[in-house]
Amino acid sequence: MIQKLLTFAGVLALVTGIVVGIASTVDGASQSPRASSPSRPSLFTQAQAAAGEALYAKSCASCHGAALAGGTAPPLSGSAFQASWSDPRVTLDDLFFLLRTTMPPRASSSLSPQDHAAVFAYILKANGYAPGGEPLAVDAPKLKVERLQSVPAGGRAVARTPPPAFIPAAAGAMPAGSGPDQATLSASSRSTDWLVHGHDYSGTRFSPLDDINTTTASRLAPACVFQVGERDNFQTGPIVHNGTMYVTTMTSTIALDA
Repeated sequence: MIQKLLTFAGVLALVTGIVVGIASTVDGASQSPRASSPSRPSLFTQAQAAAGEALYAKSCASCHGAALAGGTAPPLSGSAFQASWSDPRVTLDDLFFLLRTTMPPRASSSLSPQDHAAVFAYILKANGYAPGGEPLAVDAPKLKVERLQSVPAGGRAVARTPPPAFIPAAAGAMPAGSGPDQATLSASSRSTDWLVHGHDYSGTRFSPLDDINTTTASRLAPACVFQVGERDNFQTGPIVHNGTMYVTTMTSTIALDA
């Protein structure tokens, strides 16, 4: 859930004309990450954060990862998230406003104000804030003066035992350059691959593969379901070459073993 909040589809959000981004310091490196202090106030309850964790799993994790570590959308905890929200002019109220008015994408009204507050409480807890006795509210005055702070030295955010929701390529990775040559593309009408959008240059949208026919079609069943991480509508035209299917979304190109 959260694309363009944090960019709660791969871009950093703009808040009142500034690209927000956070890395404020915390008093006392030895301070316990679970202890409240004047510089790190308690803004939510434990029950509220627990409810937010369940809501996050249902509405946000498909894009931002099961443990807020990022997926097809940016992380919502840890140093990368904090670094993206480091502008001192941006308050927690700004961050919360962006969350509750844009997330989930095109479906922010699917969550109630209380639900959005619970999800925000979970995000704050994941970033080192301790729960207290007063639940977070949309109009909480403290949010208007507080800034997102870094996790204290020795502290940790949410336990990240689940596997990553999305595995990006290594930085600087380049395509192998072993795609079909021109002769192969010119002969695509006879190919069992799907090399261009309409299968071949004539746009026949027909494959000579005959495993699927009028006799076998009724027995077709899903063999694999892959979440591409997009909640918005988009158009794509998968292509297949040498057993690999390439799918493009608005923010990613994904190679699947076909």
